[in-house]
Amino acid sequence: MIGAGSAVFARQVITDTLAIEGLDDGIFALVDIDAERLELARQIAERLVDLSGKRWTVQVSTDRGEVLHDSDYIVNSIEVAGLQNVRADYDIPLRYGVDQCIGDTIGPGGIFKALRTGPAWLDIVADVTRIAPEATVLNYTNPMSILTLAAARSTSLPVVGLCHSVQGTSRLLADFLEVPYEELDWKCAGINHNAWFTKLEHNGEDLYPKLRRRAADPEIYEQDPVRFEVMLRLGAFVTDMSQSTSRISGSDRTSSRSTRGPGTWARAASTPTTGRDGGARTTNAFTRCCGARPRYRKPRGTNTPHGSSRRWSSAARRASTET
Repeated sequence: MIGAGSAVFARQVITDTLAIEGLDDGIFALVDIDAERLELARQIAERLVDLSGKRWTVQVSTDRGEVLHDSDYIVNSIEVAGLQNVRADYDIPLRYGVDQCIGDTIGPGGIFKALRTGPAWLDIVADVTRIAPEATVLNYTNPMSILTLAAARSTSLPVVGLCHSVQGTSRLLADFLEVPYEELDWKCAGINHNAWFTKLEHNGEDLYPKLRRRAADPEIYEQDPVRFEVMLRLGAFVTDMSQSTSRISGSDRTSSRSTRGPGTWARAASTPTTGRDGGARTTNAFTRCCGARPRYRKPRGTNTPHGSSRRWSSAARRASTET
């Protein structure tokens, strides 16, 4: 697992692996360039193995070349260049009116994260191809599609892009539908970060009519407004959470267009306030849910974007290696 210093993520992958029936022994080889974070990941991994009662062992290294040999699966979860650049990916486009959610998949933030992450990622793929030629490469790092495509074009090894949204959303739907998760019969199909639940049943009964009725309840609807709106308009529930789904639809990143209710686009009340430049802005339940900052409407006669125009900071331009 490369980028295992992302300890919470590493914990989840290890937990899921240990839960596979019949997979009773193996080696978790954890790699990160941050030795302190890697040590935390090692402690977590060894504790999880102890709790499972299985015969797995844990190895750690700050040099991936030491542990790649004979690997069957390579899990990538790197973050390149650290928080300072992630913040710049979001804040700089926002100054010019580009409101992103997270900013790590599409739009300017996704593009710059791809440019920053790509070289380090392709170096990893090259090492895997050379040292572990029988391995399957699993990528969890965003921007998912760009990085997975780049890897697939650079190696003959199988490369798969993954996200936890399918299993997470299936459990959320069980809660919305008030059905025990183990009794929910579902199927999901689509592409990464945009898959759809094509089947939702309980004891042979189609649950979509019930889910649409549940969406009519404001308390339920406002927990996931974009996905419920997509379902009501297109007929199926999408896997990516409302925050993430909003980034594929420009209208869903604009607070004035987001004051909507189940199927009406006009239910949630907006609260007008005043921006620092004198322009009007609105906030509502959607922006609070999705973390979108309010869009500004410039006063008449102003020709510059809200906020000062500044050159890219050195942090935003700096390239680094995986962390």
